Amino acid sequence: MRPTHSDAGYTLLELLVAVAIMAMIAMPLGAGIHLGIDVWRKTASKADTFERDMLVRQRLESWLASAYPFDINRRLDLRLYPFDGTPDSLTFVAPTAPDPRANSLNRIQLSVTDGKLTAGFTPDPQSYDVSAPVESTTLLDGVASWSLAYLDGVTDPANPKWVTSWTKHFGLPQAVKIKLSFKDAHRTWADLVAPLVVTEWSHCAFDEVSRACRTGADAG
Repeated sequence: MRPTHSDAGYTLLELLVAVAIMAMIAMPLGAGIHLGIDVWRKTASKADTFERDMLVRQRLESWLASAYPFDINRRLDLRLYPFDGTPDSLTFVAPTAPDPRANSLNRIQLSVTDGKLTAGFTPDPQSYDVSAPVESTTLLDGVASWSLAYLDGVTDPANPKWVTSWTKHFGLPQAVKIKLSFKDAHRTWADLVAPLVVTEWSHCAFDEVSRACRTGADAG
């Protein structure tokens, strides 16, 4: 008995045509999948960058808000001012530990080099020693430009004005303004204005022997 046409199956030509049609359908689908993956990766990368920028912004604001009006007479043979600000660099002393009662004073140095915003840290009790080693970390990369300004409320307290430097002052400026731009035009940074609110280091009882703050029960 000869097989009918329905029992004979597909011919080789029919299979090749079917495979070609399926390939034609799969090509745009594959391209769409790859496009979707690329978009997802770029979106995730931008979200990670934005989150990092916001965390750095919050950290800078926190450090500046707790900037310590360093005692310039801490060493009789050295006069070190509590705050040294220029148009493109900033050095100040602030606690970096979450607990302000801890002996966590650091001299913090902020600057931009080769497109990277870096922070250098020198811990207490070496924070008054300008020759002490500095531990540096990169906060932001891809920086195109940055500038600093300082709110002077000392020269004319009734009319505070922004100035481009704050050096050799006994006290701190009222606020610091950080302007920053990135090489990536889609990455933005609104001007950060951080007030400096600390007037004294209430948890520090300086010990002349150890050259460090005595805290807690030891400070009594």
